[in-house]
This record gives sequence, structure tokens and C-alpha cells, in this order.
Amino acid sequence: MSDVPLVAVLAGGAAKRMGADKATVDVAGRTMLEHVLTACRDAELEAVVVGRNDALPDLRRPHTGPLAGIEAALLEAKGRPIIAIAVDHPWVRPETLLALATATTTAVPLDDARLQVTCARYEAACLAPATAILDVGPAPVRTLFAHVEHVQVDETGWQAWGEDGRSWFSADTPEALAAGLDRFGAPKRR
Repeated sequence: MSDVPLVAVLAGGAAKRMGADKATVDVAGRTMLEHVLTACRDAELEAVVVGRNDALPDLRRPHTGPLAGIEAALLEAKGRPIIAIAVDHPWVRPETLLALATATTTAVPLDDARLQVTCARYEAACLAPATAILDVGPAPVRTLFAHVEHVQVDETGWQAWGEDGRSWFSADTPEALAAGLDRFGAPKRR
């Protein structure tokens, strides 16, 4: 067992608001999925894509939200922590992934009073509570935090990583994608 987290790229959503599979949407010449996987490679972190038929499918709880993807990834990680990152976060920074990788507990950025649950670290101890929650039915990821030790990384903390909020900026609609390009420009990758 290793303490180095497995990055779980959450790509199982229906993408109704985007109108297309978000993983395959082009952002400055690369797909969203390629941008996220490149950030993982740049951070030298192993990644698995969760929720797609061609990757780690969420066979236990299909179409039940990000918490089910986190559960599937924790099962795949076999005792390792994970970093969950949504596929629609093409601006995720390798430095932010590395900061989450070096955290010592479940860690979730807090931006504008919102927990950024799809750009966060989850310890292996999150698996049992996530399973218990999902056994009752689909639930938001934030319900997990009532059951696990965690830290909320406030703006001062994540700004110390060099972060400006781009790593969890969600390009989940065509309008959001355009706004992200206006705000951050094309994702910078090696």
C-alpha cells in the first residue's frame, strides 16, 4: 500500500447541459480529458478515468453522481488515497494536484463558501462512509464530510499553492467553457 494518491478523473456524467460528452469536448486543440490527464502526467501522478465504458466503469452505481465515482475509485485504489478531479476541469494545475497529493488527510478546497468536491483528496477511510451513504441512495459528495475527518483548505491555503480557482473551474456548459477561455486562456500544458 502506498500513500501516493491515485488520481480519479470523474467522467461519468450525462453531460446534458454541455450537449456532448464532456470528456471529448475540444478545448484549444485537446479534449478536456486530455488536458486533465496531461496535468496528472505533469504532476507525475497515476490516473484512472472513472465512469466511462472505456475506462473504470462505475458498474455498482451508474449515473448516481460524483460520490459513486469517488467510491469506485477508492475501491480501485485498494487502500490508497485518491484525488478526485472532474473531467470538465481542463485548467487543473499540476501544482494543485501535487499540493493535494501531499496533504495528510482528506482535503477539500473552499472557494466562495463552496466546497470544491471534484478537486479534492479523499483518504481510504472515506470508502466505508461513502458506501453506506450510497446504499441509501444517490447523495451529494458534501454529505460525506459529516462522516470523515477532513480539512477545508481556505483561500489563503490554496493561494499558497499558486492557485487562483482555475483547477476547479467547471466547464460544464458551452457558456462556462467560453467564460473559462476568456478568464484563463487556453490551458497550458507541456
